[in-house]
Amino acid sequence: MNEINSVSHYCGGILISNQWVLSAAHCLEDYIPDNFIVRLGAHSIQTDFEENAIDIPVEAIIIHNNYSFPRPYDNDIALLKSVKQIVYDLQNLLKSDDPNKHDIQTALMNRYDFMSTDGIRVMGTVVGWGWLKDSDNNQEENLGDILQKVKVPIISNKECQEWYRSRGRSLTVSPTQFCAGFLEGGRDSCRGDSGGPLVVRDAKVYHLIGIVSAGIGCALPKLPGLYTRVDAYINWMNRYVDPI
Repeated sequence: MNEINSVSHYCGGILISNQWVLSAAHCLEDYIPDNFIVRLGAHSIQTDFEENAIDIPVEAIIIHNNYSFPRPYDNDIALLKSVKQIVYDLQNLLKSDDPNKHDIQTALMNRYDFMSTDGIRVMGTVVGWGWLKDSDNNQEENLGDILQKVKVPIISNKECQEWYRSRGRSLTVSPTQFCAGFLEGGRDSCRGDSGGPLVVRDAKVYHLIGIVSAGIGCALPKLPGLYTRVDAYINWMNRYVDPI
């Protein structure tokens, strides 16, 4: 997503139907639809007129009514409705001559059990244009130009809370959240990745599992990132979007 006034990258999002984008509530609170455009099919955020990218204004923003209740970042999920339907055709995308069809597809969501049961951590992939390194100064040099991805292990809520506690931090991870990151740190989502996807690949299919929500710094030891668990909100999304 981009803010219209500054025409700059602000947060990530996930296309879930031909008119709806999923993102994080903390990206959108205190804003109105006119503040944003949704850019789809982009690879570089420094290129204004990328061949396969399209910019679409936002018609409506729906933030979960219990966002940040009872704790900060609880229910950190929101929907954006585009002003028009997005045209895409997965079967004929690459061979289509229709200029209205772009390299875009919707995310696959279902009630997918992604927690480890055999001691082997499930790896998730986070995608975004967030900062390449954590820093106290908000400079463009911290941003990646090209869409980035990183693989991080999903850890249990109990273990996540224990890791935070060992660093002198208090964290309660609700059943609608999960954590992902390395014990030793080093790889993580970061600022600017908020609202973007964490996906898990299973049998050559990528399942949308989480939304980048919160964290302390980036890639620090025993401080994994916090994600909104998407499958906990399918019923909520179905109130607004055709059944998923």
